[in-house]
Amino acid sequence: MTFSPLQLAALTGIGGIIGYFSGLLGVGGGFMLTPLLIFLFRIPEQLAVGSGMAQMIAVGFGATRRHMAAGFVDFRLFGVSAPGVVAGTFAGKWILSWLVSLGAVSLIGQQFQLARLVLSVLFLLMLGWIAVRFWGEAGQEKSTSATGRLCWTCGPLLIALPASGVSRVSLVALLACGLLIGVMAGLLGVGGGVVLIPLLVFGFGIPMRLAIGTSSAIVMLSAIVVTGQYALIDAVSLPLVIALMLGSVLGVQIGAWHSHRLAVGHLHRVFAIVAIVVACIVLFRLFG
Repeated sequence: MTFSPLQLAALTGIGGIIGYFSGLLGVGGGFMLTPLLIFLFRIPEQLAVGSGMAQMIAVGFGATRRHMAAGFVDFRLFGVSAPGVVAGTFAGKWILSWLVSLGAVSLIGQQFQLARLVLSVLFLLMLGWIAVRFWGEAGQEKSTSATGRLCWTCGPLLIALPASGVSRVSLVALLACGLLIGVMAGLLGVGGGVVLIPLLVFGFGIPMRLAIGTSSAIVMLSAIVVTGQYALIDAVSLPLVIALMLGSVLGVQIGAWHSHRLAVGHLHRVFAIVAIVVACIVLFRLFG
């Protein structure tokens, strides 16, 4: 797929915006980038996922470096989540390839590519959940209680996360969360932070800033694995990746700097508003 100079300039600008929110919120930006590439720029699903995840390597590295310098990465949490993340990416890529192979379907008098329709529904559900959850939590400072709100503190395998102030947590639950994040990365081109952060905060009692920093490291890992998988099927566009990276490298540094200075409640509200805007774009382009 070829791009005009104007398209590349627009993609560079998009990369800058994605990078800023990645550094600010600890996400790879895929929950914004992938639907924008598919529905705004009309880029094929697999190419959008592969190229979007490739640029997240640079974004994840930049954000992780900044958060590490500030002391906001829990390396033990990262290590126990990693195996599930890697395994999940392979499952997610297989699901997307299968959906693409099924072609088009007719629904409410219109023809839709099944892969695009399924991704649209998943994006809308995910973005709606994000907006409701984070807006509702905007005014509440997160406790560092070890129980977390989902109380994943029982089972045969319990570990402690001292850096996060968590005395006991289920290893099985952490691996399962990693698996979910990996599937989302391979299927939707989402680094996983968009779901991982609320899981860590609301489910395991991880402080918001540590959840953001650790999520950046996990996003980088999922991006590396997914990029390798899609590169093998020639679904990574180098010009597209370079254009996105040019903007994102600067944007992520500014966003990470801001994340350490904004109140947690403000971070929640920003997350919710951005999710609503992207959901509107997906809905409009699906039927537009």
